[in-house]
Amino acid sequence: MAEIDHSIPLEGTEVSVGIVEKGSKILLVQRKYKEHHVLNWQFPAGKIKASETPENAAEREVYEETGVKCTAERVLGHRTHPITGVRIHYVVCEHNAGNGSVRDHSEIKNLAWVHPRDLKAYIPDYMYSGVLKHFDLAT
Repeated sequence: MAEIDHSIPLEGTEVSVGIVEKGSKILLVQRKYKEHHVLNWQFPAGKIKASETPENAAEREVYEETGVKCTAERVLGHRTHPITGVRIHYVVCEHNAGNGSVRDHSEIKNLAWVHPRDLKAYIPDYMYSGVLKHFDLAT
């Protein structure tokens, strides 16, 4: 299980997660947690700015982190993360252009396009139930 970077203030934070689908693959990034030297696979994500909707933030964060252009299709849902207490919005996005590359080396170590059946191998803990249902992974 990944450790949380407690140097980031979390109170009142809202995050948008971009779940980018390209054919039969989904985009994941391997995020760095500097404080603990931990790497953690997850969907591209970031804080929602005051002027943004979750959909706008998902599109922006995916592009800033990976260079992949996408269009938000729908919000799967939201939850308060069980460890961090951060409010998270999950947004399904359609891939428009780009295979992706690490653009923010301070936050991201790697990226991968993975098949939905392999998601639990990359993200074994605390995956949002709406994501599991979307990809028919709920057990």
